[in-house]
Amino acid sequence: MADLATHNYATFIWVQNGERVKSSTLGKDIADFLQNECGCEDGNPSSYHHCAEEMSRMFIEHVSFIDLAQQRGHSAKMAQNVYAVEADHLPMMSSDVLLHFGKMSELWWGLAA
Repeated sequence: MADLATHNYATFIWVQNGERVKSSTLGKDIADFLQNECGCEDGNPSSYHHCAEEMSRMFIEHVSFIDLAQQRGHSAKMAQNVYAVEADHLPMMSSDVLLHFGKMSELWWGLAA
């Protein structure tokens, strides 16, 4: 039994108590957590993905958004147009892009001062 648990931990991304966690179980667990613990009425893995995408855009500094998108298997433009789309914002002027422009402006004026 210990050999199987070791194999599972070395092979699969999601393992609990030595046993592989299937994606359907993980999806249900994520939905239950979002709905019951976070009060997100329609919370599901997709809504979690959108939240994680926006958090990574806003709070992970010094990371190329192109690299993040490629790691997820698509282009940065696709990520901007599909994930964590903001109401009343053009995709090319999302809050993460504006934040990036603001940081670059601060750096520029730091050089000029």
